[in-house]
Amino acid sequence: MVDRHETHETHEAHETHNSFSGGDVHGGLFQAGSIGTLVLPSPREPLTWPLRIGAVPDEATAFQPRAALRRRIGGSAHTAVLTGGGGVGKTQLVAERARHALSAGTDLVVWLDASRPDRLLPQYADAARAVRASRAVGESTEADARAFLDWLATSRRSWLVVLDDIAEPAALDGWWPPAAGAARGRVLATTRRRDAALRGGGRAVLEVDPYDASESVDYLRARFDEAEEPRLLDETDETDGTDGTDEAAGQLCEALGHLPLALGYAAAYMINEGLPCGSYLTRLADRRTRLDEALPRDGGDGEGYGREVAAALTLSLEAAQRARPVGLAEPAARLAAYLSPTGHPEAFWETRAVTDFLDGRDAAEARSAMRLLHRYALLTHQTGDPAQGVRIHALTARAVRESVPEQEAGAVVRAAADALLEIWPEDDTDDPALASVLRTNTEALTEHGGDHLWLPDGHELMFTAGASWLNRGMFGTATAYWEGLVRRGRACLGDTHLATLGARSFLADAYRVTDRVDEAIAVLEQALTDARETPGAGRARRFALRSSLADCYVKTGRTTEGIALQKRTVAACVRSYGRKHERTLEAQQELVALYRSAGPAYASDALGLQERVAADYRRHVGAGDPDTILAHHNLAACYLENGMIDKAVPLRERVLADSERHLGESNAQTLHARTSLALSYWYTRGAEAALPLLERAATDNERLLGAHHPLFIDSLDHLVNCLWEAGRYEEARNWQERVLADDTARLGPEHRDTLLAAGKLAMCLWETGARTRAARLLKQTAADMRGVLGPDDEDTRVAERTLRRWRGGDHG
Repeated sequence: MVDRHETHETHEAHETHNSFSGGDVHGGLFQAGSIGTLVLPSPREPLTWPLRIGAVPDEATAFQPRAALRRRIGGSAHTAVLTGGGGVGKTQLVAERARHALSAGTDLVVWLDASRPDRLLPQYADAARAVRASRAVGESTEADARAFLDWLATSRRSWLVVLDDIAEPAALDGWWPPAAGAARGRVLATTRRRDAALRGGGRAVLEVDPYDASESVDYLRARFDEAEEPRLLDETDETDGTDGTDEAAGQLCEALGHLPLALGYAAAYMINEGLPCGSYLTRLADRRTRLDEALPRDGGDGEGYGREVAAALTLSLEAAQRARPVGLAEPAARLAAYLSPTGHPEAFWETRAVTDFLDGRDAAEARSAMRLLHRYALLTHQTGDPAQGVRIHALTARAVRESVPEQEAGAVVRAAADALLEIWPEDDTDDPALASVLRTNTEALTEHGGDHLWLPDGHELMFTAGASWLNRGMFGTATAYWEGLVRRGRACLGDTHLATLGARSFLADAYRVTDRVDEAIAVLEQALTDARETPGAGRARRFALRSSLADCYVKTGRTTEGIALQKRTVAACVRSYGRKHERTLEAQQELVALYRSAGPAYASDALGLQERVAADYRRHVGAGDPDTILAHHNLAACYLENGMIDKAVPLRERVLADSERHLGESNAQTLHARTSLALSYWYTRGAEAALPLLERAATDNERLLGAHHPLFIDSLDHLVNCLWEAGRYEEARNWQERVLADDTARLGPEHRDTLLAAGKLAMCLWETGARTRAARLLKQTAADMRGVLGPDDEDTRVAERTLRRWRGGDHG
């Protein structure tokens, strides 16, 4: 209730009293839309100003002011429309502005429920009679409603009208409070919709997002402090006595997507149950816990929201399902719900997989279904971000997933997987940003899809994403990903299924590139044993496992054993596929790689076989095929290793030209060819001749492949060495600082490559005059090498000899 103002003013002469039913002016408060017949004061009794019509919500507990958003709401536009998904706090923001208007002495504050279009005009009509609008004579609801808008346009009173929760923007056409009264009044509106009908007429549409990270934690802290339960936020880790407060609270807020509604329900539940943030987070993350169990309404949110959180988040889905394109909102929402909340590509909605899932609709209708979800604030579509512009809030997605019957979930998951695979670039370097987004969405789909991606045979998408992690050089992420896939594959399909064997082969690859070769051998040997029980189609998988195992044997010094194993694999491929088959050529190519890894003693064997393989590729596969180009690239390397420089350099020049013509300048194979040619120039013509190509290679590799890709790291390493030889020590030092940082992040501080990078940086520092730092770094590096590589390792010995020489004053 609003107390009667101490001073009364006589209403404007042209505004007269009319009797009506359904409203109440009493002590400065008029409850719009109330039930029953109530009697107005005598016509001679003046109205009491300020006047409030409707029930302005009380301030929520621990209300966050969100200053930047409040400034936008208070901008110059006559009408501000706040739009956003359920639970983001739109109504509370507008209510704060309404309470502020009342306290500032605004003559009229009107709060109207706009969730039902059929109730808006009766509320306008009630308001007209409450302010005694001159033309509100009770002839019709529509006429009285129009009288209220006319009063707003002409009255000298200050006013604020709030239209809360607009459900149908089109229903307001012609019924928005008038801009003619902008000098004295304002309109604030809230809605989940994003229709074009909300714009125009000078209206500003403001998107309301969830809290930011600091607002979320501040909200929890305020709730717990008010409940005298600060320990729920400031939980001490009993294992080490440290305060894990902000980390646990921050992780919880992140898991809840910083959604004000969810934070309110969660805070109430934690207070009622005495459950700290860390413990509650564990409960929330448990897939067996449904959203309404983790965020129960009966936990006492204290704000009168009145709905279970899942229902609140998906409230508009039923209405969207009835809108055009009719019947597509629900299946479209289900597809989006299994993808990453960080965003998925717009092209997802144009795929054959999605259109088939949406009952064979065309791509235009599928995109319209996505835009329909955007209009109803069930997801957000940013048109300027094609790779990641379609986003669904994590809790909305969870609520939708929980509504999907288990017997229907498999079809949703497989359709989403098919669509992601359909838009995956043929080569990640063609569109690195898109590939990154697709990897993230595959992770989300793998996490939320349960066993549906494994049944019946293991979806190709999982393998494409894992290979992409490896090719990108994100070896730590790739290893963890493949370890998880192997566990899930074994549980779903067993050890001998082709999909499980494939995952184990990729896991071994991840172990190999991270120098965990012994673990790779153990995985491969057991997988080969299991593969013998997989007849027929498992033949190709067995050959691939044997090739990987042979490589591991050579890497661990079992050279003879590894080469013999690969020779047997080549012979088996010839028997199974014939000499001209691509798998036979691949097996021969892998044998060449083993010869080259084994050292100079096998250089002539490598050259002879590689010449035959390159010729067979050109003859049977085609000159412009990537494998043919790669075979000639490897042949040039064999020429170099056999001292045949006059053949190596022209061939590498031809390989680069073929790569640029057939594969494109940004293809990873082209980038590798450019680096190789630069090394050939360096070897034959000197550092200065190689530097322009090496500098371009490093720049292109980072731009197209990323800072963690092995090709970029290798090209950077070559560039540093070349700069060093050219006497450009300062430049070499600057780049080597980058190499060490990247190796440490990518491989870890104890990896051989990281230790060698640290030693090289020490050399750069020494040559550029930073000798104290150089000696300190090399001392630490030599000690690390001794501990990790052993005292007899040649790299350890070199580092220790260099350090002794520096200490002895020999600076040569």
